[in-house]
Amino acid sequence: MDFWLKTGTLKRTTESPSTSASNVNDTTLLDEVQEVPITKKIKISEGIKTRKYDENYLQFGFTWVGDANEPNGLCVVCEKVICNSSLNPAKLKRHLETNHANLCNKSVEYFKRKNDELKKKTKTFCKYVLSDNAKSLEASFRISYRIAREGEAYTIAEKLIKPCIKDVISCKFGETYLEEVNSIPLSDTTIARRIEEMALFCENDLINRLKTSNHPFALQLDETTDVAGLAVLIVLVRYVFNSSVQEDMLFCKPLVGRTTGEEIFKLINLYMEKHKISWNLCAHICTDGAKSLLGREKGAISRIIQLAPHIKHSHCCLHRHQLAVRRISQKLKDTLEETVQIINFIKKQLNSRLFALLCEELSSTHKTLLLHAEVRWLSRGKILTRFVELKDEVRLFLNEHNHKYAAKLNCEIWLQTVCYLADIFSVLNEYNKSLQGININIIKMHDKINSLLLKLDLWESYVKSNNVQCFQMLNSFLIENELVINNDVRQLIEEHIIQLKRTIRIYFPETTESYEWIKDPFQYYNKSGNLMLKEREPLIDISTDSVLKCAFERKGLLEFWIKLYAEYPEISTRAIRILLPFVSTYLCEHSFSIYVATKTKYRNRLDAENEMRLQITNILPDFNILCKGKQAHPSH
Repeated sequence: MDFWLKTGTLKRTTESPSTSASNVNDTTLLDEVQEVPITKKIKISEGIKTRKYDENYLQFGFTWVGDANEPNGLCVVCEKVICNSSLNPAKLKRHLETNHANLCNKSVEYFKRKNDELKKKTKTFCKYVLSDNAKSLEASFRISYRIAREGEAYTIAEKLIKPCIKDVISCKFGETYLEEVNSIPLSDTTIARRIEEMALFCENDLINRLKTSNHPFALQLDETTDVAGLAVLIVLVRYVFNSSVQEDMLFCKPLVGRTTGEEIFKLINLYMEKHKISWNLCAHICTDGAKSLLGREKGAISRIIQLAPHIKHSHCCLHRHQLAVRRISQKLKDTLEETVQIINFIKKQLNSRLFALLCEELSSTHKTLLLHAEVRWLSRGKILTRFVELKDEVRLFLNEHNHKYAAKLNCEIWLQTVCYLADIFSVLNEYNKSLQGININIIKMHDKINSLLLKLDLWESYVKSNNVQCFQMLNSFLIENELVINNDVRQLIEEHIIQLKRTIRIYFPETTESYEWIKDPFQYYNKSGNLMLKEREPLIDISTDSVLKCAFERKGLLEFWIKLYAEYPEISTRAIRILLPFVSTYLCEHSFSIYVATKTKYRNRLDAENEMRLQITNILPDFNILCKGKQAHPSH
């Protein structure tokens, strides 16, 4: 018995047709045993016939579906599907007689008509389903785009947006179309994929624009630390596309290790190499002046210049302006610090509520003071202006609490100094804000700085003659209290104006290059001593063209010179290279504000680059292209 239980083989007997099982002994049987290893797969399907469909089967009411090589039968009446092995006339006829006895005498033409109706219904159904799913897919992309643009959490789609849509549909059109809304895929993971695909589309389009442009591009970059303690580098680009200037985000990536110039350079250069963007296309880089960026030997900019020596760089004009105006004399600094201490005392929780009640009783214009923050450059002018506007209320409050600086509010000299500080810092704030915004160029920057210097010269001459009407709050204070400016205060103001002019000129030195021909080529075409002959000659042609003069009055400065590129490439290229570079890191600061609003403490694990790109870019994703590359599936 053990002989028959050998392991490792599967045994099958082969018997000759002429030999019966009764006259075969055990020895003969064992001789004819064929051993088949267990590891070898046996094709169970061998010997099974595959039936083909015949057009004559239609007389029994059957057509075919599925694979043409191994079709299944389909009843055109009840739409029942039978397997391939049942595809023979006898079984088809039995189905007809059993299930549709009343149709046994129908002609073939009847079943042909039923077959055509079935095909038409199937085609209509598929068309409806595919079209409906495609619309749901596009709706999913568009809703995801809106969520990214607003920097909202991905879960808002299913928790808020879809229920709101269903409520609107239910109220306006009834319950009929609610299933259509339910078919839109809006899960958090789906929203994340959609945003990633749209951001990638915009990034590829931006890179293609940079590579194919006839003009160079300019960069500005800065780094910050987010709510999760991660160092983030953001790089923005200004370029020419379709005869207009565009500003966009190149990338926003974390600095995993140190934030040294070497690491910053590696991250930027790796991105450029990955996307095959040549450094020869870059003309200018603007930074905030950090040591890691502007170091002479190990700074990121110096390493970039080693690769592309033609690249120029500049220090952000907003940072330079702030560094220039923060230098004040010790007396003015002491007055400012005393004012800040008074404000901090009143801004304490209990004192703040009591001061608000006092202001409400006195029907004051404002009810609170503003808090000073050194990192907020514009806070000096704002807090001092509010302080001067509420000086009477502050005096009453400090006297009630016996504050050590209560006597300061009764000192005319101290109040005159505070009023002057409020005036001068308010003016400086306005100039700083005028240098912020998009499409600010070097010409506008120099014009603003020259305007400030000329005003300082004018104010200095007025102050020397004891005339302070150029300082609104100080002048109003003197008129209200029937006072004249104190000589010590006048001298203090005069010294501060002289020092301010000197520091501004240190941070904004006079340029040796003339930009008059760029600002107005029709009037200053002869003021172009630094231009070559091949650039001067087309400039003369431009200055005498009356049609171009009309266009110059309608267009912006940079757009005007871009339009001239096709006709006057030499002179327009010179002008574009001067006007295109960034002069501030305003866009970086604006982008950081978006970043902070997007990556909050509740979303501190978010990689916000995709959301940032969709919020900053002017490139609109092509939803048709994005939908064509995906198979539409409804939400389950």
